[in-house]
Amino acid sequence: MNTILPRLFAVFRGAGHEPLTGYSTQHFPKWDDAPFTVFLRDGKPVGCAGLSLHEVMFLEHFQEYIRPKRIFIVGNAMGWSTVALALIFPDALTVAIDALGTGVEWTNELIARHRLSAVAVEARSPGDVAAVVKRYLKGPIDVSLIDATHTNDAIVADFTAVHAVSATNGIHLFHDVINRRMLPGFTRILGDYNLSGKVFPRTPSGMALAYTAISPEFSNYLDCFVGPLSVPEITSRFKSSWIKSIVPKFVKTRVHKFRQSRQMERITRDLDRGKGT
Repeated sequence: MNTILPRLFAVFRGAGHEPLTGYSTQHFPKWDDAPFTVFLRDGKPVGCAGLSLHEVMFLEHFQEYIRPKRIFIVGNAMGWSTVALALIFPDALTVAIDALGTGVEWTNELIARHRLSAVAVEARSPGDVAAVVKRYLKGPIDVSLIDATHTNDAIVADFTAVHAVSATNGIHLFHDVINRRMLPGFTRILGDYNLSGKVFPRTPSGMALAYTAISPEFSNYLDCFVGPLSVPEITSRFKSSWIKSIVPKFVKTRVHKFRQSRQMERITRDLDRGKGT
């Protein structure tokens, strides 16, 4: 299999956006999102943390096991996952939605420039899902990626809308399930819709997959990213001390953004000096 990575990077580099992705938090201990993808534009980071380099590498092997015709993404942002999936599955049509029109417009420019079988649409989930699928995909979803609002209620609502217009044997990916503590929502989805599922702690965000049935070969591949930890064992890793639990969320968010900003400044300086990271 030929990797999509050189072409994926070329798409964004050619538009002046250098992907910052795949870094280790051991190398950047104050940058929690180091593995995930943002972009360096005119010396400043832009975008929100999308699929990591390692997760793209994980997903590109899916083409050895499945042949989807219609792919649907909830959460387009700057188009990284949209372009990646369009490159992984060039024979499929990939449709992504996002509420932010600037990212949608930017993504469609990239899609047109590189003649990809994809489109980004300014729309909201769950309310607009059915209409977008009817207009653009014109048939049931074979593969979905849900990577938008990271709460348990939100992924259940997003999936409910997606499932209603999906093929009976569709497979559904979720980003950030472990990292954003969305295991309860994912578990609820499996129970409510009588689906099987796998959680992947060996992906940087702790992705997950829900499905009705998959081939034994595909299952064996996926199990390489499951590991020995059970869902309760993973969940227990997030039990915070009582002191941390009373710190207001907005304080944690501000501290996180400040630390990330400082780390990005160091990365930018190193890139400007030609050191790389």
